[in-house]
Amino acid sequence: MELSTTLAEIAALSIDERLKVIDAIWDTIDRDRAAIPGPVPERADGAPEAPSGNGFAREEKPRPLPPVKTTENGYVNRNDQMVFAKTESPGNDRNQRVYVLVCGNPECRHRYGANGSDIFQRKCPNCQGGRPGLPVPRIRTIAEILARIDALPPRE
Repeated sequence: MELSTTLAEIAALSIDERLKVIDAIWDTIDRDRAAIPGPVPERADGAPEAPSGNGFAREEKPRPLPPVKTTENGYVNRNDQMVFAKTESPGNDRNQRVYVLVCGNPECRHRYGANGSDIFQRKCPNCQGGRPGLPVPRIRTIAEILARIDALPPRE
């Protein structure tokens, strides 16, 4: 399924087909994540690089991605949990709001709530043994889901 599907087309889809749209979004995120270069391998013998015109050649290192706030839509934590939306519901921690997180495991895709302060370390309560999620309000329309998806920051 293509991500360029229109709102009217998605509104006419069944629940299973809508889940395929979400899977296509995760596939795009996974493909973008795989395109980020890893660290430059060091020489096996530990010797410095060959000298260049004015000294030693520099190792090319990947540029870090711009910092992303853990509460921004689209943020993916170290346990592959993605921030989907901020709600207006108060969290159970001081001065916190409930955020909707979606599990990145293709066999799971569990949706649950978490305090903003817990996002960076959350594990899926369904497949990773994480703590139970906070209650989240039901998202009523596909238009709201698409609006949230359109608001995700672009991946380079």
